[in-house]
Amino acid sequence: MTGTLSIDSAQAKASRQSIAGGGSRFRMLASDDFWITMFTLLAFSARLWDIGEKGLWYDEASTALMARAGVVEITQFHWRSAFEHPPFWVLLMHFWSMIWGQSEFALRLPAAFAGTLLVPVMWQNLKLCWPADRIVRSVAALFIAIAPVLILYSQEARMYAIITLLAAISIYLFLRLQESDGWGLLAAFTITNVVMLGLHYYSVLLIAAETLCVLLMGQAMRRGRARLIAGLALSILPLILWAMFSPGFQMTLRSVMAQPLRDAGSWQVWADRLWRDITFGSVVWQPSRSAVSYILAPLLLLGVYAALRSGPRSGSQPDCPLSRTGGILFALVLVTALLASAAFQNAIHTRYVLFIAPVFYVMVALGIGLLWRRARWLGMIVLIAPLVVMAFGLTHYYASYQKSGYRDMARAIVAQAAPADAILLESPRQHLLAKYYLLADRPIYPLPDVPVPEYWPLTAPPIIPEKIDEHLRMILRDHGDAWLLLAGQDEVDRGEFVTKYLTAIAYTLDCRDKLDVRWCRYTSPARHPAELSIPLGMTYNGELQLGNAQVAHLADPRAGQSHLLVALDWLAQVKPSVDYVVTLRLIAANVEPGVPRAQADGMPIGPLLPTTAWGLGDRKPGYMTLTLPPGLPPGDYRIVLGVYDPRSGAPYSPTGSAAATDSFVPLAGVRVGPEGVQLSSPGP
Repeated sequence: MTGTLSIDSAQAKASRQSIAGGGSRFRMLASDDFWITMFTLLAFSARLWDIGEKGLWYDEASTALMARAGVVEITQFHWRSAFEHPPFWVLLMHFWSMIWGQSEFALRLPAAFAGTLLVPVMWQNLKLCWPADRIVRSVAALFIAIAPVLILYSQEARMYAIITLLAAISIYLFLRLQESDGWGLLAAFTITNVVMLGLHYYSVLLIAAETLCVLLMGQAMRRGRARLIAGLALSILPLILWAMFSPGFQMTLRSVMAQPLRDAGSWQVWADRLWRDITFGSVVWQPSRSAVSYILAPLLLLGVYAALRSGPRSGSQPDCPLSRTGGILFALVLVTALLASAAFQNAIHTRYVLFIAPVFYVMVALGIGLLWRRARWLGMIVLIAPLVVMAFGLTHYYASYQKSGYRDMARAIVAQAAPADAILLESPRQHLLAKYYLLADRPIYPLPDVPVPEYWPLTAPPIIPEKIDEHLRMILRDHGDAWLLLAGQDEVDRGEFVTKYLTAIAYTLDCRDKLDVRWCRYTSPARHPAELSIPLGMTYNGELQLGNAQVAHLADPRAGQSHLLVALDWLAQVKPSVDYVVTLRLIAANVEPGVPRAQADGMPIGPLLPTTAWGLGDRKPGYMTLTLPPGLPPGDYRIVLGVYDPRSGAPYSPTGSAAATDSFVPLAGVRVGPEGVQLSSPGP
């Protein structure tokens, strides 16, 4: 009996211990430490995922190249150059690169760390303002961890994620200074703001919001008001001194202030763009589905109401003394940045005011919390809406989104270009991306022909055709082949003279586009002697005579392509009245021109000089390329030529000694076989 009681007692004790252990685990799951750890790990994982696989865009390449300069050079450049911020960011990356190198992963890692730390800092901000409202805290932390716009800029080798983190720390210290008399907090607040302003001028908008909060709260923050005013004044002092004496800042300010406000029709475009940037993700190439983000608008308005209203927000528990201040400060941070962005739409982009993004999601979380306290089921339903928007944004960002096409461009050039091929940079500011991705020994020619700095961005003057045409001929003569890189921002060649001129004096072998860059390959006619020369002497529409044609074959194993190069000799017998278009077609032998296997259409010498701009007696050579499609079946083919009116599409029947019985004239026979491509005379 005693043994039985002893066993029962032991079982009861074990049962109590098990219950106690379960309770301990439950308390752990319910604790702030557990959830903030989970959200922080989620944020870190999201920011490391694919971080080195998106390709650098221009500003990131600027960071990489500028960080290679010395400390003194970096400081001097930012002191005297317009549109450059104080040097803190580049100095940071200078020392970071010395340790970790300049791979895409390494360059973006500081931003990833900053984006991760944003989650626990904002958690602490919300805990200061609404300590009993764990629902709002948890929802906001989840949103900040997975918001596409915050992940995107946490995967960018720029300062914006770090500024956003410093802004959150500044808000935290701003709130703490109302409760503490410590000089350490004041020093930390001032240093945080000084560093933030040293990274980017527009961080001053956060200081402005904090100053407005102090003024609006007035006597309500009696205890910390003097310290906050002192901290804000000390924060702005270094920037004031920099602004007074830096010639670069003064040039930037004059340029920004001189920009006109946009017309009324653009406000809707600006608002739509900013909204989609913050809610769906600040991506240059946004899909149409980003419109789904407008379902968050009611939640934002509810959140602003919840932040500004007086009285308890946390159920039966009253708000803490900082609730009113925190709500007003969050609202002012959002409104101040939005008003400034609206006033200077050309100058203030989403990334410049990225610090409003976590505040935006706090407001959305407050809106959800307001509904949650009305009815839990309602709060759970509306929580789905932001998660759906973020899922759309993240699937777009992680799947197909690329920041720039320069990496793919560089890989194509490295794989296909011969070491002696010339690289032409139309818009010399591209030299930063070109230097980052291309091998250093590549011969690079900026267009226009200006000195390229070793590290710094470059703003070049517009191209003057009369000064660049002979330069292009010289490059083709010296190198034979040239690769032209065309930036998405067409800054120096609005009329596209370079592209048109190269089309007129060389064979265009290939042109490809990828997001913000287009690259074309040209080869000099002098490099490819004719394999066939065909006298023609025929006239189209009584105006345009084609004297002869020369055909050559170019095998290009590096690119996996094969080209037929056709040089045509044109003569204007009278001043042409039509902008004629020439078509080259590859058709199967003994088949009427119907569905060609390959086709190339273009003006006789390209768009630089349409035929209506020619005069009587003008003789001009034209160069056309017919690229054979991959996998072309072996057999016999013909190249035929036609000329047509682009307005009607109707072909002209030629007249003259070599005129054909129809509109298409055979130029050459083409045999495709195991031994390669062989050309022959066209025959009858």
